[in-house]
Amino acid sequence: MEGKTHYVGGSIGAVVGFIVLKENGMLLDNVSPLVQFGILYPFGIYGGMLPDADHHPESSPLKDPVGKVFNRVLHVFNPLYKRMDELLGEGRKSKSVLFKLLSILKCTHRSWQTHSELTLAFLVYILFKLSGLGLANANVQSATLWGIHINEPSLTIVTLMVMGLTIGILSHLILDMFTSEGINFAIGVFIKTFFPKVPMITTLRFVPNWHTFTTGSPYELTVRSVLNVVQFFILGYCVLVLFGYTLTMA
Repeated sequence: MEGKTHYVGGSIGAVVGFIVLKENGMLLDNVSPLVQFGILYPFGIYGGMLPDADHHPESSPLKDPVGKVFNRVLHVFNPLYKRMDELLGEGRKSKSVLFKLLSILKCTHRSWQTHSELTLAFLVYILFKLSGLGLANANVQSATLWGIHINEPSLTIVTLMVMGLTIGILSHLILDMFTSEGINFAIGVFIKTFFPKVPMITTLRFVPNWHTFTTGSPYELTVRSVLNVVQFFILGYCVLVLFGYTLTMA
């Protein structure tokens, strides 16, 4: 999907995520729901765009300093891969473990680093570590995460930021799975790289691999139009949720 679609998807994902968290009692106890929404929402939108920082630098939709740094970090192994690709013949490439490793580490659009189940698993792991610090407990004043001492207000903000990013990135992956290009199944990619004869799925998608479902097609324009309408209804319901209304109310 294109950036415009992912922007709307991140918006919907952030709002839906907030509603689910609130109605299931999963918001942080020591912070106003309105404040939590105010942090989740922009980070959800940014997370909805962030995976596309794996584009070539000139094509990356994120032109802010953070996006540019993330883009460069993602592509750090690309020059070395390109150099080895030029120097090695096909026979040596198939036998070189280093070349195979670099072929995994290099980053192109929808690489596993930003478009795979491992992307989401990494963020869920961070959330799990943060939740283990007891952030929902108002008596917690500070904690240590990976050797970094952080006070309770900072931990709360970081948790909400990561929640927003996770929700946004999840929306991005789901939308891309509704295109013919799909997203990477990272474990399958790793196995296929080192053991090419092993039958393995390397792409995850919800739709057939047909031209009809390609990025930028009339199909995507239709999806974007529908999402644009949906986001306003979802946001309206979110306002009601913020004032205490829930789906379970009579």
